[in-house]
Amino acid sequence: MKCYILRWNPERNTFKQKDFEEFQTDFNNGEEHSLRWEVEQWEEAKKGNLFILIQYNTDNEGIAMIGKFASDPYERLNPKTGKIVHVADLEVLSVFDRDPDSKILITFQLEKEFPEINWHEGVNGELIDNFVADRLTLRINDELQTRDIWDRWTFGEFMGMEMYYLDK
Repeated sequence: MKCYILRWNPERNTFKQKDFEEFQTDFNNGEEHSLRWEVEQWEEAKKGNLFILIQYNTDNEGIAMIGKFASDPYERLNPKTGKIVHVADLEVLSVFDRDPDSKILITFQLEKEFPEINWHEGVNGELIDNFVADRLTLRINDELQTRDIWDRWTFGEFMGMEMYYLDK
């Protein structure tokens, strides 16, 4: 399964910190919201692929959301730039508190474990290597299990994925 890193800078993105906080509240209350994100490396992206949304350029950089694409990427006009971009609808599995006191899935720790990923900037909707994606998925799953955030099923089961390196 392919894994894409979506990057979010609340200072530059049209999705602001306040939007994230409202989304998180609604998500935690079981309300459904549609969310779409630009995917620059869209050519191979498909419905069902994993996404990991990284918040950067803030006091507490780290993973803000995880889930999978709820659609294949499709064209849409970016009103800010006037250019056609490719976006995908998102099915969010979990939203993480990105307040400055949060200690879950923070960049400071993750960049040591996953130096292959640029945690601070880069292409939005970047496809990452399968082996790295599997290791990161296991790390996220372990964090969710350890903190009793995700007790219904594992992240891998939600994604319906077979791990790349486990097949080798």
